[in-house]
Amino acid sequence: MDGNLVRPIAISTPSLVSTVNVTRPANTTAYTALDVVAGATTANLEFTGINYAAGQHVMLMDAKLRIDLTAVPSGMQDFRLWLFHTAPTAIADNAAFDWIVADKAKLITIVDFTPIKMGGTGILWDEVTGINKVLNVASGATSIYGVLQTITGYTPASETTLSLQLLVRQL
Repeated sequence: MDGNLVRPIAISTPSLVSTVNVTRPANTTAYTALDVVAGATTANLEFTGINYAAGQHVMLMDAKLRIDLTAVPSGMQDFRLWLFHTAPTAIADNAAFDWIVADKAKLITIVDFTPIKMGGTGILWDEVTGINKVLNVASGATSIYGVLQTITGYTPASETTLSLQLLVRQL
């Protein structure tokens, strides 16, 4: 009888990690709720090398947000990462996130980081695991793009470094 058993074969594809590090502008201008949090020189975040083969689908497994600060600033709680298959219209740091009609077809998913918490000395942290969402990467592309938004208003520290990391699996 044992010869008739069907045994599953584990098929595993390696995971890819793409990290974007952003340094905020040299200011402490308060964010209002729903503002974009971006770098001093760039608004859109590009997660490169997200795909082995250009234009293939990937599965978003996990997302992490790390902020290099020694304490949670008053008012800072939640962030939202908007992910797009091609670069959306750029929105500068500390500007209101304005949903551009032309960009709505580019949106592939949203990841909410809530709440931000102390993760150790000098690190604020949140991680979203088990997302398991299929994302469509643009034809011919190996990157996806993001816009980080603060959900609550807060006063940032000057030149704060933020690190966003996506763990994906090729389908």
